[in-house]
Order: sequence, then structure tokens, then C-alpha cells
Amino acid sequence: MVKDPRAVEGRFRRALASGRYDDAVAAIESERLCTEGEQSLVWKLEDPEGRVAPEDRIDVRNASSLGEALYELGVALWAQSGYEMVAVDVFSAAVAEGSTRAIRTLGESLHWFGFSERALPWIRAAAEDPQNDHAWMMGLLGEALVATGGDQQEAASCLTIGADAYREFGVPLAKLLVQQSHWDSAQRLLEALVEEQVYGAALLLGNLMQDHFHDYSRAEGAYRSGINSKDAFSAYNLGLLYWSQGRSTDAAEAFALARNMGDFTDPPAEVPNTGTQR
Repeated sequence: MVKDPRAVEGRFRRALASGRYDDAVAAIESERLCTEGEQSLVWKLEDPEGRVAPEDRIDVRNASSLGEALYELGVALWAQSGYEMVAVDVFSAAVAEGSTRAIRTLGESLHWFGFSERALPWIRAAAEDPQNDHAWMMGLLGEALVATGGDQQEAASCLTIGADAYREFGVPLAKLLVQQSHWDSAQRLLEALVEEQVYGAALLLGNLMQDHFHDYSRAEGAYRSGINSKDAFSAYNLGLLYWSQGRSTDAAEAFALARNMGDFTDPPAEVPNTGTQR
């Protein structure tokens, strides 16, 4: 036990700040940094309020290699608000040190940040690894392909595989169907997803019914389903629908609801052309 754990913690944080992640791992491995029990700094990062059972905590010192230690460190950092981008860099360092588990987390984290072009090769590699959840990784691969303008046929195939196990991948699949002008297929898929209460499906269904089918009653019903799922964008688009119909009082109420739910987009100053914004 060190006499002053704050000194080691300072070494750890300086190493993180300068990108010397191997030194950060060495700091953790060298000493126990808390006076209470056997808690380590990584445990502190991951669970600052001490709510996670010791057996469920991550401890870098138990890793089998530097690559795996960096992977464990990245997972702990990812769980901390404000450390996410540092975690991405740590995952990248872990991959460079030979961690196969970090390939998946590097791809997922880059994609989560919107860096889908950079994420694509890592997600593809993770999808080919039998140790990973194949359906989940295929769904992510489909999302990344759509985001980067990749092959649409491959994207549709990947998203279909993903959506069979994880219904949330049905939403980007429906977006792709709309892009390909497969209106009826998109409608059937979205109606099923709304019935299953998949978040985001109601907004897309409302947009499709309004913009393509011009069925404003069903668009309104879809947006209301979205509002019930806590989707602020559905409230805003409902306001646009009402506004386009000259229902100014209803529109004002919908825009106010959208703002209360978290969509702070300003309502239009004049009656817009029909057409959704999301």
C-alpha cells in the first residue's frame, strides 16, 4: 500500500492526458490507490459511488497482457461521462497491442460517435469473429454501410440479419427501404415496429405517411405513437403537420410539447409547405 495514493492517481491521470496509456496501466498495476479495502483506481473510475459488487468490477491488474489491460481500461473509461473519447483512443491502443476484444469496442465506439468511415473496417472484422454476437455486429455493419454510402444491397442484407434478433435495426432498414423507393415494404416494416414499440419507428412511419402516401390522418396517429414513446421529434413533426393544415392552435401546442420533451427547434414563422423535417 502506498503512503500517498493521490501521487499514483496523479501519475495515472497525467498519463491519460498525454496519451501514454501503457504508463496509465502501469500506474494502476503498481499500487492500490484507495485506503478502503482492495479497491483500485479503475474501480473508482467505473463505480465512483461504490454500488457495483467487487466481483463485477473491472480490474486492469488481472489482465493477461498489455493489450487486454488496455481493453479493460477502455471499458472502464467508456463508462465515465467525459472520458468517452479517451476510451476510443485506449481501445485503439489495445488493438495495436493485440487485443481481439478491443476490435469490437473500437468499431462500436467510433460508430457511436459518428465516425462510421473509421469504424467500418473494425466492425466488419468484429462481425467475422465467431466470438462476437453475429447478429448484433451485422446490424452495426449495415448501419455503418448506410452511413458511409456503402453498398446498399449488402447494407440491407446486414440490417435484415441484425433486425431478426435486434428489432431496433429495423429502423435503419426501413430508412434504407425508403431511400430505395420501396414504400410499401417500408410501411409494412414500420407498422410492425411501431406495434412492437421500437423507438424511432413511429417518427419514420409518420413521415412516410405524410410525405409519400399523403395520408395525414395516419401520419398524425403515427406521430402520436411516437410521442407516447417519448420521441420529441414526433411532437415537432406533428406540429408541422398541424401547421401545414392551418391548425395553428394545435400546432402551437405540439411545438410546445416538443420543446418540453427536448426538441428545441424553433417552429416555422410562416405556414410551411407540407413535408417533414426529420
